[in-house]
Amino acid sequence: MRTAVGAAVFLAAASSAERSLSEGEVELFRRVNGLPDALLPAVWSAMQFGTFASVPILGGLALRSGRRELALRLAAGGAAGYVAARYAKRAVRRGRPGVLLDGVRLRGAHADDDGFPSGHAAVSAALAVAIGAGLPPPWGDVALGLAAATSLGRVYVGAHLPLDVLGGAGLGVALASGLEVLRSRTRGPATDRPR
Repeated sequence: MRTAVGAAVFLAAASSAERSLSEGEVELFRRVNGLPDALLPAVWSAMQFGTFASVPILGGLALRSGRRELALRLAAGGAAGYVAARYAKRAVRRGRPGVLLDGVRLRGAHADDDGFPSGHAAVSAALAVAIGAGLPPPWGDVALGLAAATSLGRVYVGAHLPLDVLGGAGLGVALASGLEVLRSRTRGPATDRPR
């Protein structure tokens, strides 16, 4: 079910992003991007959850703690989100906010590739699904909160428009959930959760 919902969100966002910028999306972007600069240290820290570097780091921590299944989930989901987002950028040719809009507050270094979908949002959503499937509560909720903060942060720093992060999150959820379905069919319901 989550796979289908994530895929539907990604496809709907991609379809809308290809057409044009709506007034509603621009207004939402301006509200988030216009938040105070004092938030930057906290936002920047949270956004690191969506970097590709977080995939091997979290996977290594899972392995070190004896959670091999979780390490595999993190590696597969995070890598799938990263690679799929890179390929999707080639299909949906949409620029970054600084190219498409005037008066964007750019905070930090920014890529010059296409903006849709957000790779940070895809990776963080995939990692959140993997953590939710592999660890007991409240870790799934913590990871979900970090994924939401990552997506919001990408808009705040001026790197992405709202549909970029929505599409990226949908892509990450679809891929990681699909991998969970495949894993359960081939290996059974075993997890790293304590018994």
